[in-house]
Amino acid sequence: MQIEILNNERKEKILCMLKQHDGCTISDVSRLLGIHPSTASKYLAVMDAERSVICKQIGMAKVYKTTPVNDAKRPSTLASTHSKVVP
Repeated sequence: MQIEILNNERKEKILCMLKQHDGCTISDVSRLLGIHPSTASKYLAVMDAERSVICKQIGMAKVYKTTPVNDAKRPSTLASTHSKVVP
């Protein structure tokens, strides 16, 4: 049970990070969270299978981004400073 909670917390951190950085590679996630690249890769693969992230191959790198559904659930922390009011 405790491992599941830790896994969910880490997944939430990854989702927030992907949203803040508009996508990240496995190396980015590994470096920013201080985890081994193979651990980051496994989390991202599971999250891709769960459809909570999407993966796009760009050259040799895989760039992971949040899905539109997850974007809607997590308001951007910069939204208030970059929002435009449309009449």
